[in-house]
Amino acid sequence: MRIAYIIPSLVANGPCIVAHDLVEVMTQHGNDCEVFYFDEKGTLHFPCPVHHISMNDKIDLESFDVVHSHEFRPNLYVLFHKVAGPKYVCTLHNYLFRDYRSTYGWMKGKVWACLFLLSIARHDCCVALSKDMMRYYEHFLHKEKLTYAYNTRMIDDTCGGVEDSDIYKRIVDFKGENGKLLGTNCRILKRKNLNLVFKAMTLLPNNYRFVIVGDGPDKELVKRQAVEAGVSDRVLFAGRCEDAYKLLPLYDVFVIPSETEGFPLSLLEAAYFERKCVCSDLEIFKECFTEDEVKIFRLYDFRELALKIKEISVDANIGKRLRKKYDEAYSMDCFYKRYMEIYQQK
Repeated sequence: MRIAYIIPSLVANGPCIVAHDLVEVMTQHGNDCEVFYFDEKGTLHFPCPVHHISMNDKIDLESFDVVHSHEFRPNLYVLFHKVAGPKYVCTLHNYLFRDYRSTYGWMKGKVWACLFLLSIARHDCCVALSKDMMRYYEHFLHKEKLTYAYNTRMIDDTCGGVEDSDIYKRIVDFKGENGKLLGTNCRILKRKNLNLVFKAMTLLPNNYRFVIVGDGPDKELVKRQAVEAGVSDRVLFAGRCEDAYKLLPLYDVFVIPSETEGFPLSLLEAAYFERKCVCSDLEIFKECFTEDEVKIFRLYDFRELALKIKEISVDANIGKRLRKKYDEAYSMDCFYKRYMEIYQQK
């Protein structure tokens, strides 16, 4: 099967990482893939031909069996250039109106969300990241166009060389000999709700520390929130790190307190490394994991978050149960089989 993947750039963000892992697994199974991208930035490497394009460039779309686009501009390219022959697939990476409103504000977010829906008007199939997200999009798209596929993560578990990096050494020093390290890897946005962890830390012993690996537009706001909570000396903003998952073995508890998520790749990475994970009670987490695999707290309830962190800290086997769930439902093999079903479906 010949598959074209159209992505915004080579930056290692969520949508482009999903496309990267798709290309990796598809080529491993003998499919012929090509990648087309718009912005000349980023460091993702693909095991196939990669082409820089503009919106006006012509791709020989007729030569492909499937054209799979990710995000607004790639979808818009399909809208403008679609020709008969291939099956046109897009992935829906978030809860559109909810997330755009959080990012851009109410009015601007609504306009951009409507434009996004317009960009996928000519696609044959729209893939949501969960059953819950698929139900959400049934309010905006025809049910016949919708399906779902859970994400995966392709992980280099050797973690070679990371111990020599500056960020690794800073985190080790920050944790100390008797520290309990809470950690999260994310783009620092207001909707990530990191302030809730700061509040929960006021109820935890002083040896609990929190490291945030990542960067983002709301970093200064979140730093102020740590100061206001009185825990800034127990919080480390470690900065952005390529392949941040290689730092996961340092964390005692991985925390995702988000107000909204599509399908967090960082949680799959934590599952692979058997980390103990605490998540807000979003539908995506409740759909994909049980309380035997992760601890779930009521969104905005920092007291319950603190309680769940204490509970999971003494559960020796919950990380192993989470890894078992990853192997059974979210492995690369599961990912490949599901997308081949989607690509081959008439």
